[in-house]
Amino acid sequence: MTYCFNKTSFQTRRFFKPIQLLSGGEKVKAALAKILVSDCNVLMLDEPTNHLDLDAVTALEELLCNYPGTLIFTTHDRRLLKAIAKNLLVFDGTKLNFFPGPYDDYSNKQISTEYIEATADILLIENKLAEIISHLSLNPTEKLEAEFQSLLAKKRLLLSKQSS
Repeated sequence: MTYCFNKTSFQTRRFFKPIQLLSGGEKVKAALAKILVSDCNVLMLDEPTNHLDLDAVTALEELLCNYPGTLIFTTHDRRLLKAIAKNLLVFDGTKLNFFPGPYDDYSNKQISTEYIEATADILLIENKLAEIISHLSLNPTEKLEAEFQSLLAKKRLLLSKQSS
């Protein structure tokens, strides 16, 4: 006989095993099964996919997608974020920011914002480089040359960040 936790199962011999003898993944499955059959309307989960195999993660995603209550969870699992999260609370250094949308939208917004900022910085540097080149052509100094090299290094750094 097998008891199912969706697609992931406990065999009868493990079902009656004391909880302290179960593996980490089995403990997580048992705890999640207990929570999901309870009558709670808010779930707070901390890294819910840790210790789970791929079948269990897939089953958990399916269960959480169909959960009728409110879900609050922390995770580094981007697959889970993409599948489940509808709104995000994002820690940015010491600030907590609310993003009203799914992870893909947040990710795309971050990329485009960073790209735009880098492009603006590159344009400023290029203008400053043009100004320094004109001064260098008339009156070259070590200070101007050092500033020119510093700006070139900053531009290269921004271009490498922008292309990655």
